[in-house]
Amino acid sequence: MKRIPIITIILIILTTIFIGCSERTSAWLPDEITITQENDDTRIYKFLYNTDNQLIGFDIIFTHLTNGTKAQLTDSIRFKYGKDGRLVHTSHISGNPDIRSKEASIYYLDENTIQLYAPDSTKTTLTFNDHKQLLSIEGLGYEAGYLYDSLGRVKSIAHNILPRDTASGEIKNLFKISMDYQHQTEEQKNAFEDIDFPEWILLYYGLEALVFTPSQIIAYPSSEYDHQVSTSFSYEYNKEGFPTKIKMEGEDNMLVNIKYRGVK
Repeated sequence: MKRIPIITIILIILTTIFIGCSERTSAWLPDEITITQENDDTRIYKFLYNTDNQLIGFDIIFTHLTNGTKAQLTDSIRFKYGKDGRLVHTSHISGNPDIRSKEASIYYLDENTIQLYAPDSTKTTLTFNDHKQLLSIEGLGYEAGYLYDSLGRVKSIAHNILPRDTASGEIKNLFKISMDYQHQTEEQKNAFEDIDFPEWILLYYGLEALVFTPSQIIAYPSSEYDHQVSTSFSYEYNKEGFPTKIKMEGEDNMLVNIKYRGVK
């Protein structure tokens, strides 16, 4: 089952990038992304590759400071490929002992539909348009829908979190959040530009802003206890056109720094 994203997680995960370049380098792959909050809490994404430079997963190292005491845990996301080169399995091992780890096998039903089956028979269905852009995610406890503009850029994402009563199985306390994306005038590269890897799996794990490089996100939670949240993104770029630093300003201010590896 898909890990349920919450607003703070969605908003702090941002677009990434590359540093440096040489004439002999044919591609730049994201190596490490560090996201630092105002309270000095951090999350570090460390991307892992096989000898063919295929992305085989990433670790997320969470660090939280409380009264000068540092607590740290690590989540691990892993991918497996089939003989045809397509993804066939994904797993999410949580570093928090109170959160159950998850895994799923991946099945390609047709050109526009993928299903992920967990060992407990829970399934998640993803649908795509003819341009291979993700349109929807439907699973137990979670739904998402994606809309795109005429240039193929995402313009809005709707997340529905559907907690269920453990006894009856009925949905209770439905929480919705709609997110409107605004973009820079000129299209910019994203962190995974040079990786031969399906975009949808990154969205499945809640990395929308890494893929879509927004200039602003406006979130509209449905709960009466929440309010509209507007977050703006500013970028610093290298000479190849990739951002090397991202500043997020809004209700929570955060800074993203990225390191890359060059491959020949």
